[in-house]
Amino acid sequence: MNFYRNAVKGANEESAKKKFTIKDKLAYMCGDLGCNMSFALNSYLMLFWTQYMGLSLTTWGIIILLLKIWDAINDPIIGGLIDAIRPKPGQSKFKPWIFWGSLALIFSGAVCFIPIKEASMPIKIIICVVGYLLWDLSYTIVNVPYGSLNAAITSDATERSSLSTFRSIGAFIANILLAVLIPLLIYNEAGDIIGHILIIVGLVCGVFGFIFFQILCHGTTERVVIDYDAQIKKEKFNYFKSIKAFFTNRSAVSFTVVTIFQLLAFSFMGTCSTLFIQQSFPEYTKLSGIVSMLGFLPTIIFIPFVGKLVKKFGKKEASTWPMLLGVVAGILLLVLPIENFSGITGIALWLLPSILLGLSIGVNSLVCWAMVADCIDYHEIKTGKREEGVVYATYSLGRKLAQGFGASLVSFLLIFTGYLPELGAEQAAGVNTNIRILLGIAYIVSFLIQFLLLLFVYNLSKKKVAEMVHTLGRENTVDNSKAIED
Repeated sequence: MNFYRNAVKGANEESAKKKFTIKDKLAYMCGDLGCNMSFALNSYLMLFWTQYMGLSLTTWGIIILLLKIWDAINDPIIGGLIDAIRPKPGQSKFKPWIFWGSLALIFSGAVCFIPIKEASMPIKIIICVVGYLLWDLSYTIVNVPYGSLNAAITSDATERSSLSTFRSIGAFIANILLAVLIPLLIYNEAGDIIGHILIIVGLVCGVFGFIFFQILCHGTTERVVIDYDAQIKKEKFNYFKSIKAFFTNRSAVSFTVVTIFQLLAFSFMGTCSTLFIQQSFPEYTKLSGIVSMLGFLPTIIFIPFVGKLVKKFGKKEASTWPMLLGVVAGILLLVLPIENFSGITGIALWLLPSILLGLSIGVNSLVCWAMVADCIDYHEIKTGKREEGVVYATYSLGRKLAQGFGASLVSFLLIFTGYLPELGAEQAAGVNTNIRILLGIAYIVSFLIQFLLLLFVYNLSKKKVAEMVHTLGRENTVDNSKAIED
């Protein structure tokens, strides 16, 4: 039990005085390594259940849409429970949830890939639904408090951006590792999936995820001391009132919608990229994960400079204009007949829009979690209550809806491209062209909307963030005390 108690230490006056160090950054990074050891497997669910297990695109689209709606609903429920349950003195509000949830993730990720290929279709559907529900509950119990933890570790804007950057690095490392290793294991030489391997992959990823989460719990220090007892005495927690307050939070709502459209683009990218390479360049199918991740390498360019960019321009300002590069990436996909080229030339042309996409989200992907922490502060100013769980979980609700709707939408729209999952890599002529065009349209629409929302609706500029920190009394160096206005 000493191991558990050490893992769930919370904020107190002594911890508030501890200096923010590289230890906090690396430990927080491990949290997203843990999350993505499990979450990255989601990109293989459609291939497993359609190409290997035999579900139709329509059946899979309906299942994943309904599951993701539930997925989205349970996020604010878990967030509300986190805010409603008072932590014990000296105990973290968030780490007990992470500790126990990470145990459940060891097995629940593997359950999603039970290889029952000879079972009847109703049994397959039941296993698919139950397996996903178990994984989703475990993941939510871990992910919601992990995301909320950013705002508890520090109140300093630059340090929050640093945590967000390291979180993104953790996700990037996990995705690179899995993108390289999993395709090498699950595809044969013809480019078809070997589905029964995925249950073992899921179990191994769960074990590594648990280890990374324990590093997170032991290595981070919570410095933002909140008197939750005083809050509870002042006003009893009301879940529905808190949710209503979220939807009056302009910054949180607008940034949630930005994220929704970004994740819609990613849903299309993840599925369409794999299928396009599988059909156009089958000899590179085993390397498809590497090809997809190469497009995100430009993000690395921003890592050494993101702190300086945020300090000079602000998180909102540095994230907005690069979004137009995502629109350009979509246009290139519409006009470049990539499938008419062969070998390395075709792969290089496919990578060009991906590289522009990586540049477009480079800064935003590194500071997005710090922007959520700013939204939590904004919520506290507007309501007088510190509700990290509700704000982060409702933001996560938007993310889950986007992932569900995106996965379902791409499944339905693939029907109109002529794609038939039972044919695997051997599709009819022209299907790969239609998939390329579909992806280009998705990029143009989603990134144009993100740009407009960040420019005109999201209201937490560099100046307003500084004002909030001053208003909350958490940074003595801020001189501007002007009140926050919508």
